[in-house]
Amino acid sequence: MITESPDYYSEFECLAGDCPDTCCAGWEIEVDEESYYRYQVVKNPIGDQLRRGLEEQEDGKFFRLTPEKRCPFLNRENLCKLYIALGPEYLCETCREHPRFFTEVGPYEQVDVSLSCPETVQLFFQDPGHWETFKREDERPYDELEESDEQRLWTVLQERDNLIARGDWGKPSSGWLSPFREMEPLDHRWHDLMGRLSEDMYPEVENVSVDSRWFAKLYSYFMFRYGLDAWFDGSMEPEIRMAERSLWFLQILAVDCQRQLGGAFQMEDFKEAVSFYCRQVEFSEYNTNLLKEI
Repeated sequence: MITESPDYYSEFECLAGDCPDTCCAGWEIEVDEESYYRYQVVKNPIGDQLRRGLEEQEDGKFFRLTPEKRCPFLNRENLCKLYIALGPEYLCETCREHPRFFTEVGPYEQVDVSLSCPETVQLFFQDPGHWETFKREDERPYDELEESDEQRLWTVLQERDNLIARGDWGKPSSGWLSPFREMEPLDHRWHDLMGRLSEDMYPEVENVSVDSRWFAKLYSYFMFRYGLDAWFDGSMEPEIRMAERSLWFLQILAVDCQRQLGGAFQMEDFKEAVSFYCRQVEFSEYNTNLLKEI
């Protein structure tokens, strides 16, 4: 098995209670089948709370969020009560892996760590001119592909890497902001943000005091993060649209950051905006698909 990941992946370590944000609020937390049935027999006092906190829907099993859209096992210090009571081995797959993403196709596994996480953002924004991925190979078994399918896999990966190397996301056309207005809001601040943004802001990007190499690196992030989806979609066009629209949006987010500060620009505010955007898009399959559609 060949595994590929961004170079900063190996540096990532969850900040836990020191994190300025929480990844346990604002979105549904899916519970895998193995964890779901394991929770049914927990005898620890937290077992009853576990079973009350689970719900089944047509598309899977989830933790039932509180009215404030928080995980029911998130305490006031933003720590996991389930982790504290039972240990890390009782976390469901989503909670064990987050903010990491794993995508496996035949002999290839892609491992990402999302910029929705504040710690990942700090690692990502260390060097504007540097984008590198690491590959490693091991003896893990994998599902073999037909020869034609495996060849298509390597073709998709090469096309993705070529797009990253070119770093050309073009200029937006009229109406490109409309998918963002149709998104499912995962945070009440999304409505406020969309009320401030307009396509007329895009020309101001040239006046923003931010190194343009950051945008090139962000384009690389989105193309790497989603490019492999082309193997499933049958074409790279949806992934190109998603990456391009994300870059255009982040550029006017930079404009918005500068406007909010009266013409000044603070990189820390932009980092926070990037993290906010990635959470809005990457925590909702509906929102991701909106950006891929024509």
